[in-house]
Amino acid sequence: MSRCLVLSLLILAGRVSAQSCDTWRTQAGDSTIDLAPLSGFVEVCSQDAQLCSVLTAGYPPSVKTLGYFAPAAEWNAVRQRASLGFKHYLIAQLATSMTPERLPGFKNFLRSQQGNIPDHSDLPRFLAAEGRAPMGIFDETPNSISFGQIMAVRPTTGASAERITLVSTNSAVVVKNRVLSLYVFQDYRGDADADSAKAVTLSWLRCLGAAN
Repeated sequence: MSRCLVLSLLILAGRVSAQSCDTWRTQAGDSTIDLAPLSGFVEVCSQDAQLCSVLTAGYPPSVKTLGYFAPAAEWNAVRQRASLGFKHYLIAQLATSMTPERLPGFKNFLRSQQGNIPDHSDLPRFLAAEGRAPMGIFDETPNSISFGQIMAVRPTTGASAERITLVSTNSAVVVKNRVLSLYVFQDYRGDADADSAKAVTLSWLRCLGAAN
């Protein structure tokens, strides 16, 4: 293993270990689950149901949004109408059509596609998609699998039509005999941001496992 790769892994591990966990309990079927978001994030849907409806309207009926978390500073900017949306956010959903027994088959399918699977969700109406590039699978455990993509979007409202590039990760993880789908979105300017999104993903998975 090269020294550069070892250094990158150590940096990534340091970012993961540095993240602290918060708590947010919710009901998923007959189970109470602590979504354990990272510290410093605000649960948006409990603060603004109308905004939550707009932000989550594009997801297919096969999932139920359990929590939508944004950094406190970004939430305050949106609440004060200083920003249209978030550049960093976490989404936890219940995959209602997926069972723990079906996760191995999903993993096999994901590997066969090299982490590139169709995304059936729609962006909020104030954003338009302009392209996606898969990053592949970057983490896997017996009870989870994580993969990512880089996506370009453009605001459809407001004075600025400047394109925005985001990195997003998606994890399928078994928690209390339920399968959750976890999303991490982050502003993307280069490889460091992709590494950061992966680190946040791994940290959130660690928090989730410790809390449940």
